[in-house]
Amino acid sequence: MGTAQIPAAVKRKQFARLAATGKALVDAHAEVYGPGKGTRKTKKETASNLARRPDVRAMIARYEAEFMPIGDYRKLREECESNMRALMHDSPDHKVRLAASKMLHEIANERVQREEKEHRIVNVDSLIQEIGELAAPAAAPVLELTATETADPDEATPDPSEESDDDATDSDDTADDTADD
Repeated sequence: MGTAQIPAAVKRKQFARLAATGKALVDAHAEVYGPGKGTRKTKKETASNLARRPDVRAMIARYEAEFMPIGDYRKLREECESNMRALMHDSPDHKVRLAASKMLHEIANERVQREEKEHRIVNVDSLIQEIGELAAPAAAPVLELTATETADPDEATPDPSEESDDDATDSDDTADDTADD
């Protein structure tokens, strides 16, 4: 009872998928085909030769497109539109040229409509007024303080550190007396 061997096409597909994720070719090759014998240099050459095969190269490109980050979709869209323009002008089949023309016409109309929605007319006077209102200092909020009595007035004891009004006037009188002398 031997183990079933994985077909070469399946191994190439696994290799292409790993390479498309950004894994080094030599590491992807070792993961799919095993560590093998030989130096790292010969393994690197073997992996590079495999990656250059037209069928493997096409699979790598397809998987890279699948794994593409969202930010790269704008670039992809631009490439597709460029391909559509090339088909519109250079395709030998008149049906393909017509279909490409229709698709590009729809894309152009969508862009024009989007730009019209984004375009606004601005009244300069109202804009200046809005800026003036934003730049004006805001009025300071008015704070009102109210005193509340929390202690029972019968139990309140005078604070010995506080001077009475009579003591304060006496000290002023003595200061005046010393100034007169």
